[in-house]
Amino acid sequence: MIAFCTSIRFPELLFLPKVNFPVTRIQVSFPAKVVFSCGKFEVAESSIDGSSSLSAVPPTLLTAEKEEAKAILNLCLKKQGFSNSAASRAINKSDVFVDHLVSKLHSVHKSRYLVGRELTTLEIRDALSPYLETLLEEHGNAFVDVVENFPNRPVERRSASPISSPTFASESKVVSDLAVDSKKLRALARVSETVPAEKLPQHVVYLIELGLDLEKIQGITQRFPAFAYYSLEGKVRPVVEFLLDLGVPKTNIPIILVKRPQLCGISLSENLIPTMKYLESLGLDNKKWAKVLYRFPALLTYSRQKLKSTLDFLYEMGLSDESIGKVLTCCPNI
Repeated sequence: MIAFCTSIRFPELLFLPKVNFPVTRIQVSFPAKVVFSCGKFEVAESSIDGSSSLSAVPPTLLTAEKEEAKAILNLCLKKQGFSNSAASRAINKSDVFVDHLVSKLHSVHKSRYLVGRELTTLEIRDALSPYLETLLEEHGNAFVDVVENFPNRPVERRSASPISSPTFASESKVVSDLAVDSKKLRALARVSETVPAEKLPQHVVYLIELGLDLEKIQGITQRFPAFAYYSLEGKVRPVVEFLLDLGVPKTNIPIILVKRPQLCGISLSENLIPTMKYLESLGLDNKKWAKVLYRFPALLTYSRQKLKSTLDFLYEMGLSDESIGKVLTCCPNI
């Protein structure tokens, strides 16, 4: 900086009349950046430019987006084996987490809000579902605690001691896991070998007739408890018939469902078929869906956002549209 000498005099200024100049204070406010810290995740509710501020969204739209976020969270909880009432109770305790989901939605789609365009249900689902899946993988059985207590850390629960009786030695790992998870235990009880055949859920009987062993169904339920509660006509049969129509051999259906039981929990009309059309538009051979799904059935359960990030990577590698189509057909697990 340049310092001016104070000894310089301006005589003509000494005779100016005294004037009181009004002083106006201008207050400039910036949206605060609020950071919630909960373990590994940090969330900025608003940024300095205010682009992700909830207050900038019309109240009616904000209410609709909260309902969409609640619906997606409800679906996520049901996939973990929660009943309708249990999922609703958890969501009623999770207003802060729902606000956080909506704020995250705004940060993902800033440009859409700047031009005043509303998001579709699928776009909202594609933005939030991967995030919820990440939280679920990170926190496991404590996921509902994260949701209800956000932004505070979930309460750590001590697991019960495994049963040491020799009778249960072969099942010590399973028992130790189930001791702290009554929901999973109830789900497994529905598909237990002790249940009379006539009392097994209809979709379980259907899958056994299709060639899926009860032991493998129990394994699916162990990993994915919601599977035990699926309806035959509403979820399982439509997906099986859909796979058969694509040319998947009947003997391969059990293998595909063991690899990715979530296929039965995803809407055919809203998710599976649109995802197929999207991949076919990128060059995936529609005559080879049977082989693609046998190799990697998870492909159809990925969100559009996740698929797009993979495609962007392939484009950056210099692959043409034709080459990308061949890659997706031959190596869908990329």
